[in-house]
Amino acid sequence: MSGFFEGFASAAGDISSALSGSRSTGACVIRYGFILSANTLVGELTGRREEDIRGKPWADLVLPEDIPYLGSGRGSGAAHEGAPFHFRIKGSDGKPRWMVGTLTPLSGNSEPDQLLLMADVSEYGDLHEEARAREEEILGMTEGTLRAIEKIVEMKDPFIAGHQRRVARLCYAIALQLGFSGSSAKILRMAALVHDVGKVSIPIQVLAKPMHLSDDEYSIVRMHPLVGYEILKDIEHLAFAAEIILQHHERTDGSGYPSGLTGENMLPEAKILSVADVIEAMISQRPHRPALGLEEALAEVKRGRGKEYDSDVVDACLGLFSDPGFTLEMIPGGVF
Repeated sequence: MSGFFEGFASAAGDISSALSGSRSTGACVIRYGFILSANTLVGELTGRREEDIRGKPWADLVLPEDIPYLGSGRGSGAAHEGAPFHFRIKGSDGKPRWMVGTLTPLSGNSEPDQLLLMADVSEYGDLHEEARAREEEILGMTEGTLRAIEKIVEMKDPFIAGHQRRVARLCYAIALQLGFSGSSAKILRMAALVHDVGKVSIPIQVLAKPMHLSDDEYSIVRMHPLVGYEILKDIEHLAFAAEIILQHHERTDGSGYPSGLTGENMLPEAKILSVADVIEAMISQRPHRPALGLEEALAEVKRGRGKEYDSDVVDACLGLFSDPGFTLEMIPGGVF
């Protein structure tokens, strides 16, 4: 591990030294998710010696059940850099302690070092617990509403029965693979659950046509992301789903619809949904074609990796299907 610390930039050392005497803020310099250095307060908060902290993943400080809420705090991206996030650590007294943290890039370093600042806010722990419980309650109520919408869509188009549910399951799994927080992954899952809601505007004779669509019919079908957006955008707690649904047929190379967005303008959630939708659609039977099979579906997203489809999303998806225990079907009991 000694080689890991070679070349550690002086700027990081200066910042760590400046905070070494802080009695209110713990500070760690992180590289690729591993702790390069930490100030005294981090050791006091955790009851660990400095040599037991340096070189270890900083997520090891966090209670395991809170790790899904860290997002990019695990060093797996920069989506939430600078934004405060909450988590618990095991304190020196063995009891959980609530912390609020921020993760900020260190400028002037040749390596992608980050500064983690963490403040003990345990006295407000009850408020955090109440806020998280309320968040879970709202997410549960919203998901119940979306499941009702899902059934309405399937009544209009019975040929996609189960499609949205399986896409939602795949989206959720990919999001967790990519380091999304638990709540962010759930939000994506809920959007995926009704991503085809705009199909309620498509005539049944088009949805059920047992042959390829004409240009005019295909133009009608291509409107369903926009229709779905219009249905949901003004409903409280569902506006988040509307934006994701609007983009779920966009492609990172700009070849998608309805707006021809490129990757830098697409929501991360929409990039995941676009891949999951393609996979599930190809392995399922449709009125105009038989099911194509998982092997062909995976070959399609692999072919479009870095072009139509985001590379990281494709890699995460392929990794999931390499696990023989992964399935798109629901777990018994209705759990995703």
